[in-house]
Amino acid sequence: MLGYSNFTEYVRIGKKNGEENPIAYALSESRRKGILTDYFAHLSKEEQSMIFGEWDWDAYLKVHAEEAFEDGLIEGAHAKTRENAKNFLKLGVESNIIAQGCSLPLEEVLALKEEIETELAAGKKTAGSCSTCR
Repeated sequence: MLGYSNFTEYVRIGKKNGEENPIAYALSESRRKGILTDYFAHLSKEEQSMIFGEWDWDAYLKVHAEEAFEDGLIEGAHAKTRENAKNFLKLGVESNIIAQGCSLPLEEVLALKEEIETELAAGKKTAGSCSTCR
């Protein structure tokens, strides 16, 4: 708590002395004197910007939307790759070749192969249990 009190005092001093950015002044003084160094070291750039008044809501929303779009593209591409791998498995292509060709870990391709086998087994059980299908 003492460190935070010192930090806020440096903000007041910065304001009083006419510093252009009193918070940046307080941060500089705190770092110089070893105050709250652990706290500031664990903050991300975004968190530091929010604390020190450099944060812009519109810019945040824009970056967040771009990141979400990029994440969606990556997730969509991975889903398509998995779909392609499943199709190759159904065609009888060897798992190691699919892993290499689709740039998927072999373990993931083997898990997809198990999914297909489970789906096929469930389909056979369902088809055989239907009284009208006999």
